[in-house]
Amino acid sequence: MLILFCVFFLKLKMIKLIAVFSRTFNRIHRIVVRKDGDKLNMLTALNETGELVNLIFSQEKGASLKKDQPFFCPHCKEKVVLKKGNVKIPHFSHLPFANCGSTSEPESAFHLQGKIDLFKWLHYKGLTVEVEKYLPKIQQRPDLLVWKKRKIYAIEYQCSSIPLEDMIKRSRCYTSVGIEPFWIFGGTFDIKGNYHLMNIYKLNDFHWAFTQFNRDDQIHLFSYDPNTKNFSLLSHLTPVTVTKVLASQTTLPLSKLDFPFNFSTNYINIDFHFWLNEKRKWVQKKMIYAKNLKDPFLNAIYYNNHSPLLLPPQIGIPVNFMGICKSHPIEWQYYLWTDGFIHTKIGEMIFLSNLERIFHKRIQRKHIKMRQLPLIKHDFIRQMIYHYLKKLTYLGHLFEIQKGQFQMNKSFSIPNNIEDMIKFEKEMEKKLYSE
Repeated sequence: MLILFCVFFLKLKMIKLIAVFSRTFNRIHRIVVRKDGDKLNMLTALNETGELVNLIFSQEKGASLKKDQPFFCPHCKEKVVLKKGNVKIPHFSHLPFANCGSTSEPESAFHLQGKIDLFKWLHYKGLTVEVEKYLPKIQQRPDLLVWKKRKIYAIEYQCSSIPLEDMIKRSRCYTSVGIEPFWIFGGTFDIKGNYHLMNIYKLNDFHWAFTQFNRDDQIHLFSYDPNTKNFSLLSHLTPVTVTKVLASQTTLPLSKLDFPFNFSTNYINIDFHFWLNEKRKWVQKKMIYAKNLKDPFLNAIYYNNHSPLLLPPQIGIPVNFMGICKSHPIEWQYYLWTDGFIHTKIGEMIFLSNLERIFHKRIQRKHIKMRQLPLIKHDFIRQMIYHYLKKLTYLGHLFEIQKGQFQMNKSFSIPNNIEDMIKFEKEMEKKLYSE
């Protein structure tokens, strides 16, 4: 019996060791084995005399370059191979077991073509631009480095998904040496539906990481498709759920744009009935799928003896800047109401700074989730709350004494039933769209 037990124990140990070895081997294999689609492909290399060879203008130049010529990586100085043909975009590629530390993520033919297009566009605009220039101080190699009016921009044309932490880290590296990061999403966005002047898109956290604000305080997102040579601009991004977004799309040929992009867009009103319908669907899904006792929003509602289906319609209003917040407007506006002014009497004051503190406390307690937006330098929480208070002022609930200070004029009415809710929503619609 003892012998059988020892044999069984040894077998178990062997199985564990084999499993550990297998995982370790796979990790090493993934690190050292590089395929042709890897980011170790480049458009620049050093020749045997140390001169930098740029393949972007190489249809006539590249013809004179021979595959058996020696070329070397500008960063790691290891040997690279010239690959060209009738189908492939000419590029330099590291050898399979190379371990170049300057880059690590996939770079496809789609990516290479996009980078070529962007380089030519900036070059023909008369700007000083370098491709794949290695910056040893921060150990980064942006796709393009552009100089304009005493400013330096690092353009990253990103086609494949990368961890947001990497995107944030790289952006911070650029800003630490006085370079402004400029990320462009590579690809297109699928339209999931449309409503009036706007389309419905599905955007994940990676897509949102490319968003920026324009001079009209509208959140927008740029993308470039080398297949069509067109830039797409998604403007007026209005999150309906965490991933469902309402937006207006404009498509422009690359040749018609200047760098950096400078544009303004007309304000578009969100259809009131569409928003109400989407808000109701969000609440219903929340009630069905959320774990009531663990969900902070539902927990707060039930604790305050409220019903998720019978909240005042003034809670969950779309406002400017709300794209910075991953939580639905109905969540953070409910917290502001219950924590900030539900018991405020007529004539008493409401301070923006106090509501801002309430908002941050809810973030700390993980009741409100914010999006990670590495290209947006300011958090805009104060502006978002201020726009909500301005909406309530327009609806007659508040009176603005001065910037950031409001006086309670009329409390929210809580619906007792669905009939009340419909009535209150119609009254709010008349006020919002009376002009």
